[in-house]
Amino acid sequence: MGYLEKDAKEPACSIKPASNTTSVENIGAGGVNQDQAVERRQPADDDRSSESAPASSFRTMSRRDTILALLTNQVGLGVLSLPGVLKTLGMIPGTLAIIGLGCLSWYTAFELKLFYDRHPHVLNIVDMARVVGGRGFAIVAAFGMILLVMMTAASASVTFSVALSLISDNALSPTGFICFGCLCCWLLCVPRTAKFASWTGIPSCVSILAATVVLIAGLVVSEPVGAPVGWRRAPVWFATPSFRDGLNACLKICYAFSGNVSFVSYMAEMTDPQKDFAAALAWLEVSSIGFYVFVAVTIYCLAVEYTASPALGSTSTAFARVAYGLVIPSILTKGLAFGYTGIRYAYVEVIKYFSIAQEITASNKRS
Repeated sequence: MGYLEKDAKEPACSIKPASNTTSVENIGAGGVNQDQAVERRQPADDDRSSESAPASSFRTMSRRDTILALLTNQVGLGVLSLPGVLKTLGMIPGTLAIIGLGCLSWYTAFELKLFYDRHPHVLNIVDMARVVGGRGFAIVAAFGMILLVMMTAASASVTFSVALSLISDNALSPTGFICFGCLCCWLLCVPRTAKFASWTGIPSCVSILAATVVLIAGLVVSEPVGAPVGWRRAPVWFATPSFRDGLNACLKICYAFSGNVSFVSYMAEMTDPQKDFAAALAWLEVSSIGFYVFVAVTIYCLAVEYTASPALGSTSTAFARVAYGLVIPSILTKGLAFGYTGIRYAYVEVIKYFSIAQEITASNKRS
C-alpha cells in the first residue's frame, strides 16, 4: 500500500512509504547511485530490491492525527458566518442547505479518497489533475489551488487584524496587525508537515468552542447589538431572499466546508490512507455538520434579524472582545492549515525541479 505507480504519469518526487529499508531512491544525478543504495539496505522479508524508501518517510500520520488535522483544516472561522445564512434563507431552508452542502462535501472528499486509492503516487490535488488532464490541466488546477489557499489565509489575517484591533482598542493600524498575522501564519507553516498541523487541532477546536460559548452567553444575558428596548425574538422559518442574496448565503456555507483542497496532501502523509482516511473523514463531516447546525440555529434564534456576519459582532463589545480573544488560536490555525497546503505544493515542485526527492523530509540548509 502506498507504493509508486510505475507509469508515465508518476511525478518526479513520488516517494513510497517507509518499508524495511533505509536507503534513498535512485532518482538520477541528484540522488545516490545503486552501489550506495545496496550498502544501506537492511534485510527484508520480501524482494523489494528494485524499489527503496527515503531515509525518513514523510508518512507519519495515524488515524487520530488525521482527524485532528481535518478538524483544524475545516472547523473554524466559517462557522461564524452561518447564523447570517439562516437570517437570509430562513431557519428551515438554511438548516437544510448546511446539511445538504455538508453531505456534498463529504461525497466529494470520498471521491478524492477513491481516486487516491487508484493513484497512490499523487502528493496533492494538482497531481490528480495531471493524471486526469495532463500538464495543461495541472497548471489550471495549481493556479486555482494557490488562489484559494491565498484568499483563505488572507481572510484569516484580516480576521486576526479585526480581533486584535477590537481587543487593543486600535493600538496599531489594521495594516500592521494584518502583517503581524501573516508573519504568525508563515512561522506556523515552517515545520512543513501535516502532523504538526494535527497537533494544533485540539487548541483550535477548544478555541472556536470557547468563543461560541461566550457569544451565546452574551446573547442570552443581553439583547443583540442594535435591538430596541422591549424587542422580542421571532425567528423567520422561511425567508424570501433575492437570487444574489441566496447565492451569497450558499457560498458562505461552501466556504465553511472548503477544506477538501487540502485532503489529498494529508492522505499523502498518512501511514495507511486506504484504511484510515474514510473513518477520519466520517468523524470530520458528522462532527462539523452537527456543530455548524447547532451554532447557526442557536445564535440565529437568539439574535434573529440582528444577527451579524461574522456572528461575534452580534453581541456587546465586552463579550465580543472576550470571544475574539478566545478565537485567535483558531484564526491562526486556519491560516496554518491552508497556508501549509500551498507552501507544501511549492516545496514539492522545487524538490522535483532539482531532483533531490531523497531530501523531501530532510532538515538541512538546502532542503
